[in-house]
Amino acid sequence: MNDKLKYEAIFIGVVFVMLAGLAVYNIVYVTQHQDAIAQNENIAPSVSNTTILNVTGEQWAWRFQLPNMSTPAPTVYLIAGHTYTLRVVSIDVIHDLYIVGTGIQVYAVPGQVNEVTFTPVHPGTLYFECVEYCGYLHYEMRGTLTVVA
Repeated sequence: MNDKLKYEAIFIGVVFVMLAGLAVYNIVYVTQHQDAIAQNENIAPSVSNTTILNVTGEQWAWRFQLPNMSTPAPTVYLIAGHTYTLRVVSIDVIHDLYIVGTGIQVYAVPGQVNEVTFTPVHPGTLYFECVEYCGYLHYEMRGTLTVVA
């Protein structure tokens, strides 16, 4: 076996070991963190007796508004155990609303209404952010939802 073939075989072996190691790490990581994925919220409850919350994504903010309000709410309070339907839209570019720790992620697309219904279970703070790069100040599209008992 000449030197060229020997180096090529070593390179392929190293790449294979690296890929196998990453695959094993991924499996172990997902297995260990399975309980943290979408366990705090009920994402698919019945839609009877639900509160509609209109969510508008725009560069570079999220606006939350109840249907009977004329302006968006500066602070959003949710009641634990109550069902909410988020109607998510965008007025400019594609955004992606992600509520951390709940498994809720919904695209905001101009001209399209996307809905997700969920029930916050525990009082506390839910963090949300845009996870679709939408421009220069994308990092500012984050905030909190306060869940009260």
